[in-house]
Amino acid sequence: MGLNDYVRNENGEKKSSYDDKRMRDIGIEFFKQVKGINFTHGTEQSIDLIGVDDWNMGAEGENGGWHGNRWDSGQAYSHIKGIKTLNIQDRKWHYWNLQELSDKPKAKIWYGRYDLGYDKNWYFRLNAEEDQICLVSSSIILSNDENKRKFVLNKWVNFGDYAEDWICIPEEFVETYNKQPDGQWVLNGKYWGPTKEECIAMYLEEKNLKEAKQNARLKELKRTTR
Repeated sequence: MGLNDYVRNENGEKKSSYDDKRMRDIGIEFFKQVKGINFTHGTEQSIDLIGVDDWNMGAEGENGGWHGNRWDSGQAYSHIKGIKTLNIQDRKWHYWNLQELSDKPKAKIWYGRYDLGYDKNWYFRLNAEEDQICLVSSSIILSNDENKRKFVLNKWVNFGDYAEDWICIPEEFVETYNKQPDGQWVLNGKYWGPTKEECIAMYLEEKNLKEAKQNARLKELKRTTR
């Protein structure tokens, strides 16, 4: 598997990182509704969404691993103690021409490349229920204000296979849209999905499942390397 052919996990099952048509479709509808921007699908290994009227504008999305309202979830505090953040992995930094701030392998493959839309590109993440979108503009990602953009380096999270570098955006600089019963995405609107208590229960169940699978994988690795 090449350096750029990373995978993601969904419900403990490895899936191609490019198998995200549903996420892209949601993003296209979302941006048209809330920002009046027309996007279309990017290619599998390019930025997820490309502007119809401005090809230099894009949006990079990701299926989030949290349930319910992100800011009530444990993931919000996963990177910086006491600060709720939305986090962007080093392998995505090249969309804002920031890849050379990381020495990680998946950032290095983009060294020397230049994204013409770096100052227009958006970043967004969906929750597991697909009823919340957290959105960050390029102006925040490119900000030199340490209150708006923070770096956490060499952080190993969510039972990943390696440590990564992260750009962390505090909650107050993230636009949070919640989907309403009528299908409209509303900035800081009421969240209608699972309660905080329900999300905690789901998180603990998934955490225990991941730990069990991780332990089984480690045992198998030890057995085969004897």
